[in-house]
Amino acid sequence: MPIPAYGTSTAVKVLYQRDSKDGRNNVYYMSLGVDTNGDGAVDKEVVYYTPDTAVGPGVVVSLYFTNSTGDPLVVCTVDTAGNCAVTNSTIFAAYKINNFNTTTITFQLPGAVLYIGLAAVDATGYSDGAVDDFWVFWDDLTVTYSACGLPAGWGLQGNYAWQSYNYLLVTGTATAYTSLVSGGLTYISNFTGSGLYAVFDSSLSPIFGLYKAGSSFSALCGFSTPLGSLPAAAVMELRPLSGFGDVIIRDSYGNILARYGCHYTATPAYVGYRAQTGEYLRAYRLEVWG
Repeated sequence: MPIPAYGTSTAVKVLYQRDSKDGRNNVYYMSLGVDTNGDGAVDKEVVYYTPDTAVGPGVVVSLYFTNSTGDPLVVCTVDTAGNCAVTNSTIFAAYKINNFNTTTITFQLPGAVLYIGLAAVDATGYSDGAVDDFWVFWDDLTVTYSACGLPAGWGLQGNYAWQSYNYLLVTGTATAYTSLVSGGLTYISNFTGSGLYAVFDSSLSPIFGLYKAGSSFSALCGFSTPLGSLPAAAVMELRPLSGFGDVIIRDSYGNILARYGCHYTATPAYVGYRAQTGEYLRAYRLEVWG
């Protein structure tokens, strides 16, 4: 079952043992298979590794990606200082964990986690019973996450949107939406992350809205208009006013930081949030004022 790649945490216990003549070019790791675009397949592998490479370089191999002959791709080579530079940053990421036994890992990734794998690799190979072997015993893997269905009256286009902890999480090429309210004049929201907050027509094409990436905002109305970096932004308003779309960004005191208006001809039907590949958006509030 896919679970959120943002806000999920894991913990695991590890016992690592070496034979007396082991060459110490070993790596053990936890590997996440993450779907970043909502197609149900692994697009990114994120590795959390512990090296024992004091004598020679180790290697991390992929659990999900193979070459043309079916052999696993190399995620990275781990040098004797324990550093790991990935071979392909588009599909791989790697983070060193000094001690799994005392570490809780909390993910802050777009998309959904499809798989969690535990692995170990000896760079000089493995022969059962040899004096240069090592062993890794994994135990008590726990995965903590929040992934409830959408609120009543909400729809989803795409795969990944959940009520998660105290926010609505939209990620992995998905749109979460709800119908406009009769008599509603202003739709007020606060959200973080990257994605689109918009008024949509009946086919879920955005009519007008706000795109956020970090602290940078753009108004969307047929085309994108940059509004600049607004780190004090707290509240975003959308007003579908009889063919005129009004976009307002306010700080926590209600002061207007940016405003943009445009005319439109489509018929508004929904309001909601959209995230594309590599984005996640966390919405904490959506209110309608008449």
